[in-house]
Amino acid sequence: MGAASSSHDPACPRPEPHWIHYGSINLEDELPAEALKVGASVGKKISPVRRFFALLATFDVCFCSFLWILCAMLQYKSVKLVYEKEILEYGISTSLFDMSVLSALRFVVLILAYIVFRLKHWLLVALMTTLSGAIVICKTFLYDWQGQLAVNSGVLAGVLLLVTSFVLPWGQAWFLDFRVVPSENRASQLLARIVNDAFPPVPSTLGRENVRSEDGGTTFYSPESGSESESLAGDDVRVRSEIQLPHDLRVRFEQPEIYPKVLAPEERSYKRKAEEALDTALKIFHESNWKTEKMDHNGAIQTCHHSKFGKVYKYAGTLPASPEIILDILFNKLEEQVLWNPSVKEARVIESIDSQTDIVYILSDGAKGVVSCRDFVNLRMWQKRGESYLLCAIGAEHAKQPPKKTIVRGEQGPLLYMLAPSDTEMHRSKFQWLLNVNLKGWLPQYIIDKAMAKSMFEYADALKAHLISLEMSPENI
Repeated sequence: MGAASSSHDPACPRPEPHWIHYGSINLEDELPAEALKVGASVGKKISPVRRFFALLATFDVCFCSFLWILCAMLQYKSVKLVYEKEILEYGISTSLFDMSVLSALRFVVLILAYIVFRLKHWLLVALMTTLSGAIVICKTFLYDWQGQLAVNSGVLAGVLLLVTSFVLPWGQAWFLDFRVVPSENRASQLLARIVNDAFPPVPSTLGRENVRSEDGGTTFYSPESGSESESLAGDDVRVRSEIQLPHDLRVRFEQPEIYPKVLAPEERSYKRKAEEALDTALKIFHESNWKTEKMDHNGAIQTCHHSKFGKVYKYAGTLPASPEIILDILFNKLEEQVLWNPSVKEARVIESIDSQTDIVYILSDGAKGVVSCRDFVNLRMWQKRGESYLLCAIGAEHAKQPPKKTIVRGEQGPLLYMLAPSDTEMHRSKFQWLLNVNLKGWLPQYIIDKAMAKSMFEYADALKAHLISLEMSPENI
């Protein structure tokens, strides 16, 4: 069963719309536009305000080195003598070469910390400022000013070098703490607004679709005839009804079971846990403190900190298939993930509770040397709300799949896929993915953050490539 047929020529694929075009924020407003221009970081590019910080660190090392060379040349008149007296015969009371070395040390530490690793904490710049200030003060007392003044016409350059070595680190600390971090946080919040506008949350109450009760029966919700919600949704429902879905997809996702399964007590317990996990995931999803971490043409990754689960990730993008097709791949065709998802080595269903709930086992392939293999036992459940499909998962225990001694058992926190039809194209979906996972083991947080963001982008790209391959398959042409 492949993707829905497309009316366009497969040999000439249509241009993919930028996911951000679904948003409604007005970027022509002066304040948001200026904040994004200064603090936004897209993909691997660093923000303009952070680039200016790098420029400031570069100016520091260049200017201090220039002042040292100027002071030394005014005193010794020869490059050879400068090399011998200032470097080879270095003395703390006779040479200012240590000020140039100190500026180079500041440059290396700040560039590595805030440009290469893109740290946001002020600790390192504060340490470098304190170290530089302490060394400059000691140098002021220990340097032989009287002796150098008698023979050195460049003593004023030496004074300026010490003043510069003391003042510039304080300027760097101030700029990072009061300009770089606030500007990037502001831009991150605005980008989060753009994503939230582009991907509005699904209704918090169930629509007319069927919902399982605890005993395995089916209950229904039907709005009053002629209600406002029904009339407002009428046009969208008619458009969606024109999509030609495979017959078995309609049976599985749009029609209730004729003879619903009666659940055992343990199965009802699993069902309740899955429903609680869905409610928890939706509450986290609707948090207001999301910040955009990474962003490119295909999607964006946001993060927020939850008091119970810690750091939670959210991906938002679009996929080239209808929500029903994507849900079928994610839920009903779990075992096939090993064919298109490079991060999964094994995936299978341990127990099927009903047509909407199951317990699965997943063995991940790690993160290419960053994180080793992990396995998970997850409880999954999907629901339909309005025109959107929700697929949630949470870590669980099952007697058929106990932990293995050779593999670290990860703990799946709230996971939620949200699939909604595109506003502009019939066979395209808005795709949102909430992820929280405890990988266990002794892993530093920055390694986990790097691995999680990268794996989410890779997963979305792999899923998109799989959907495109299904669309291009002969049975769908």
